Amino acid sequence: MNLRILHCFRSPVGGLFRHVYDLAKAQAAAGHRLAIVCDSDSGDDLTDKRLMELQNICEFGVGRLPIYQHPHQSDLKAILQVRRIARDVGADIIHGHGAKGGLLARLAKPVWSPSGPHTRVFYTPHGGVLHFESYSLKGKLFLNVEKKLQRLTDGLIFESHYSFRTYLEKIGPPECATRVIHNGLDPAEFVPLSPIPEATDFVFVGEMRHLKGVDLLIEALSMLNQKRPVTATIIGSGPDTDTFKALVRSKELTSQITFRPACPIHQALRFGHCLVVPSRREAFPYVVLEAIAAKRPIIVAKVGGIPEIVGYESPLLVPPENANRLANKMKSFISGPQKFYTLMNHLFADIQEDLSINNMSSCVQSFYTSNM
Repeated sequence: MNLRILHCFRSPVGGLFRHVYDLAKAQAAAGHRLAIVCDSDSGDDLTDKRLMELQNICEFGVGRLPIYQHPHQSDLKAILQVRRIARDVGADIIHGHGAKGGLLARLAKPVWSPSGPHTRVFYTPHGGVLHFESYSLKGKLFLNVEKKLQRLTDGLIFESHYSFRTYLEKIGPPECATRVIHNGLDPAEFVPLSPIPEATDFVFVGEMRHLKGVDLLIEALSMLNQKRPVTATIIGSGPDTDTFKALVRSKELTSQITFRPACPIHQALRFGHCLVVPSRREAFPYVVLEAIAAKRPIIVAKVGGIPEIVGYESPLLVPPENANRLANKMKSFISGPQKFYTLMNHLFADIQEDLSINNMSSCVQSFYTSNM
């Protein structure tokens, strides 16, 4: 069954965008007719490149309009614009990604067009609103909105068992069909990469946000540099970039830490001997999968769906929000990197067998059609 699918999300950066990018390419290759809507005011050079690729495969094009992360007076206009696009393309499926994408997708479901009664809306949280604490005022508000939006949702897709458990704990049992479908990689990505000659000891790749724990990495590096020079490259862009750069200056680490703009992951991973993922919150991060597929050593926070990738008792895990434990694990890598490489060989074989884009796409397709 060939479908008309509209993907709706906010920011075209990070793991969420990688997921939509991969899913859209696989769906187009399978003969589905696609449209994409995302924010017009965020992104980077890599965003532009990938959106151009999607423009070439999406029959109904890529639409960009202002979509704000938090509630905004322009939200009603955005909902109406997404609804118009869904009506014009005769969408069989509207798939919202992330909290704001999910809000727009569900409130934009056409109700008056010929295709309206047959349009189904699916939603993948990708962490998003699930990162909010249920005891906070903002958390209570957003989680309550999520609960009310269930009645407009035909299916919920979670990229990890962690996200599904969190949804149950914070929002309650879903009123619609649900399925856990892990993110996947292209077979061509399973190629070992070597660090460049001038690689630093460690590398971080991701959005420059407090949520990603870059400040914890900087604190850990400050501890390590009290004994010997330890270097790192921090790659990415985001709202907290200047804050992190100021922290590096205050710690007198400007000669040990280099900042670089976002670049393709196969390039970014080569800037360091070991990838560090010090996040405070995560869902099922692509960067961990990508590092394993490249056989690059990793040190990762025990948060979100990361243990589903590396194993719940993996020695690669460190407790979140603990710069001291992070520093100790980084010191362990410097002292004996070979054991990290051995672990990567085992993980490489595991995810190559289980986590592929084709499997992810076929599972999403099956979920769509079983709930139409």
